Amino acid sequence: MIIECHPRLIDERCLYFRDLLQPQLQVALGLETAHPDVLKKLNKRMTLEDFTCATQYLTQNDILVRAFILLKPPFLNESEGVMWAKRSIDFAFDAGTECCVIIPTRAGNGALDGLLQLGLFSPPRIESLEEVLEYGISLQQGRTFADLLGY
Repeated sequence: MIIECHPRLIDERCLYFRDLLQPQLQVALGLETAHPDVLKKLNKRMTLEDFTCATQYLTQNDILVRAFILLKPPFLNESEGVMWAKRSIDFAFDAGTECCVIIPTRAGNGALDGLLQLGLFSPPRIESLEEVLEYGISLQQGRTFADLLGY
């Protein structure tokens, strides 16, 4: 069973929930990006340390962790978006995640539409997604795949 949770909400309640389940629990955490400045601008209200602590807590208690990683979040150009997605994969696996899901950032939620009009955001190219996905798979550290819903 996969549930999604904010890294700062991870605590003993996850252990209680894990113990109620027959299938193994996996918690999906939105890392989004390992770029500390962009992470702050995304208003995630978490730090990279929060993500690492949550991941370590979960894995030490036999709960798998899945990381959501944005490809080309706002404020990055195409090459920076690719580089930081790769760094984010490395960061997530180093923290102990079992799976990384690459999500191409897309407009349509209001905030990104506004940033698009200001020239602070544009969706990633499909070639960038292919490059980042290939990189994650080549690491052979865990599973890496892409979420193409709405791409």
